[in-house]
Amino acid sequence: MKWRITGVIGFVAAIMLISAIIAPYIKPNEKDALVLFGLVFPYIYLFAIACLTFTWYRNRITFGLLLLLVIGSTRSFCHYVKPALSPPRHDGNLHVLSFNTMMGVKLVDHKHNYSNLQKEAFEQLMSQGPIPDIICAQEVNHIAEDALRGVFDYQHYHKISDQGAVILSRYPMVNKGKVDFGSPVNTCLWADIAAFGDTIRVFSTHFESNRLNQSSYDFLANEDGYQSTDAVRGLKDLLVKYPKYATRRGQQALQVRERIRQSPHPVILAGDFNDPPMSYTYHVFRDMLTDTFLSKGRGWGTTWIGGIPLLRIDYILSSPELEEVGFTCLETVMSDHYPLIASYEL
Repeated sequence: MKWRITGVIGFVAAIMLISAIIAPYIKPNEKDALVLFGLVFPYIYLFAIACLTFTWYRNRITFGLLLLLVIGSTRSFCHYVKPALSPPRHDGNLHVLSFNTMMGVKLVDHKHNYSNLQKEAFEQLMSQGPIPDIICAQEVNHIAEDALRGVFDYQHYHKISDQGAVILSRYPMVNKGKVDFGSPVNTCLWADIAAFGDTIRVFSTHFESNRLNQSSYDFLANEDGYQSTDAVRGLKDLLVKYPKYATRRGQQALQVRERIRQSPHPVILAGDFNDPPMSYTYHVFRDMLTDTFLSKGRGWGTTWIGGIPLLRIDYILSSPELEEVGFTCLETVMSDHYPLIASYEL
């Protein structure tokens, strides 16, 4: 009986891991539950490793299958955790910041004022890395805009929506535009920025949000005080909405991919994807752009501040022609996302 139970558990782990591995390659639809396996891939991977320990001496066939799958997906797991012995470097000459500001909610005081205290806190945050030359921010309203421009007095600024993405630059923008998602909040802007005798097309994007209800956020953040019924409601909301909005993100990613293909210049794509590395949204760009976290990052890749470890949904990607020299995830509580800084040598 124990042999059978062990075999069943190991087989289930294998099926789950296979589903997570193939999820990024299949364009999602609104009723496709496969995307959920990609969402929880790190936990499936760790569960499969745990299953290896008790299938080794009870079910060698299942153990062999799981071992092959774990080895084959280890590289994918490194999209979430990047072992590195050396400290991060930022000795390049171009530094790019990506930051979802959460509508500036945590950038102001209780009276919704951006005071010197908030400015000092923001400057302290920026001291963790190099001063950015280009800022790609998302969910920027007037509060967040005042905060950004209060610290970074850059002349060159690209903005369309009062709640969407923006691009700030200390270098001139010789051309600029947008990729229309049909939303005031989920937006994508681009700007051709001239620096060091070269021109780079920079995208600041915020793909479709999951629009979860409060019980879902409480469930994800593991907040104290919510009831079991709220947890069930939150989980159900997540299971229904995530595939729906993952479908929209996939469509938006294809729109941006086409604009990148048309770019006459090297590209930097930064922003909040609202999807993890094992998703179709991320996979759309894998064969054309380099993930700076993978090439120069270190440690945990978590970018969302909540109760889910290893939830990485913010990225800075770049064309292979650009030389990456550094990547840092800044620690802060000034948003529900961690800011990212990538450095390049031009």
